[in-house]
Amino acid sequence: MSVEAVTLLGFVAASAVFWLQYWDLKDRHRPEPRRLLVAAFALGLGAAGVAMALFQLVALLGGPSGPGFTPASTAMFCLLVVGPVEEGAKFLAARTVVFRWSAFDEPIDGLVYGAAVALGFASVETLLYLPHLPLNEGVARTLAAPFTHSLFAAVWGLSAARGLLIARTRFARWGWQIGGLLAAMALHGLYDWVVLAYEATVIAAVIVALLWVFVIAWARRALGEVAVRRQQ
Repeated sequence: MSVEAVTLLGFVAASAVFWLQYWDLKDRHRPEPRRLLVAAFALGLGAAGVAMALFQLVALLGGPSGPGFTPASTAMFCLLVVGPVEEGAKFLAARTVVFRWSAFDEPIDGLVYGAAVALGFASVETLLYLPHLPLNEGVARTLAAPFTHSLFAAVWGLSAARGLLIARTRFARWGWQIGGLLAAMALHGLYDWVVLAYEATVIAAVIVALLWVFVIAWARRALGEVAVRRQQ
């Protein structure tokens, strides 16, 4: 392995560890086992492979294989393909494996484990893009992509956790899970559309900032609910 390849892997790994630590600190009352966070991250790596296969399948079935050259074609690709495929692949890994672990027992865990899966996914995506980007864009992507992916995952992670751990009816149980996933797909697609169709990085940054505030507020509420139940 060349020195450049080792440096690339190290940079991506350092970014993933930083953001994983950031999200893990949100669960300050009962931090998750490190081995499970690593396992969730590894599942995210696998989810990236699933997403790549799904992109190829969409193209084989006649769907868009790229953003095209107009805002409308870009919107179709981002909102109907990228958002659903990428968030769907991440959610599938979390829902079928991670959310069945016994350690998944608090609403905040949806954020932590969802972020871990997303960071694994983002690491693969970044490694694929970096060789084709200039240094400044590569550094920016390495820092930003894991964060944005984990924010989108936080939406379905927190929502699914509420459905699985708090909801009392079957309708609410599935409603929280499906609703959160659809919201994450739409937000992801909107973000990519703004960036790809208009190169509107400022608007994209505003979307991320607002989503960040929303996720942090939801995480604090989830922690508060846990504290109340423990006092009862």
